[in-house]
Amino acid sequence: MSGVVVENAKAFGILDALRGMRNPLNSWDKNDSRCKCDPSDGHVIELELGPNDQKLCRALTLGGAPHRKFLRQIFVTMDITAPMYWWAEMDTYKICSTRNSCSVQHKGASREFAEDDFTFEELDTSTIGTLDYAELLRDKRTMLEIVNKWRNKYVDGGKTNYSLFRVMRQFLPSAYNYKTTWSGNYEVLMNIYKWRKNHKLKEWHEFCAEVEKLPGMEFFLSLEKIEST
Repeated sequence: MSGVVVENAKAFGILDALRGMRNPLNSWDKNDSRCKCDPSDGHVIELELGPNDQKLCRALTLGGAPHRKFLRQIFVTMDITAPMYWWAEMDTYKICSTRNSCSVQHKGASREFAEDDFTFEELDTSTIGTLDYAELLRDKRTMLEIVNKWRNKYVDGGKTNYSLFRVMRQFLPSAYNYKTTWSGNYEVLMNIYKWRKNHKLKEWHEFCAEVEKLPGMEFFLSLEKIEST
């Protein structure tokens, strides 16, 4: 695997958030957005933002964090598989977000590690050079041999020597992929998008592309672009 894989991305409570944003002025009668929701769990499949709601969303969003509280009430969940070096940066955005990860402690040694368990660069000789490319391939094989050697020592010993498990963990590179169910809201995702969309890591470009697909997010992100000009 290479990069970030996002699955089961779902948004909830958009109409509730749009209704709540009108509480300060008691203008609920002006709500004019519609959405289609999945009957199994209620996540939004299609969203049509009405002109009245677009106008108020625009004003509140451009007013900044103190005014666009409604964005924090649009709840989001998604399954993300990504390398540890990406998660180290993603965890910067911990306000109003939670992640429940697959467990290396419980299942990390359940099978031998394979190349697909890591994010390795898909390079060729034209981008890295013939000698460097051969070195890269050799080092990848060596890394897999090392982590599997210590994994097998731990398993063959009956999984009672936790020092061996510790060594296995310590040799795992930051390219090791974790799968996590992540939850947050539109405000968090818009902040991530703003600060990471031009990041040098391609994983951030892939993640931001998935953020753009959420219902109504294209409209909200367009307001961020106006704000930054």
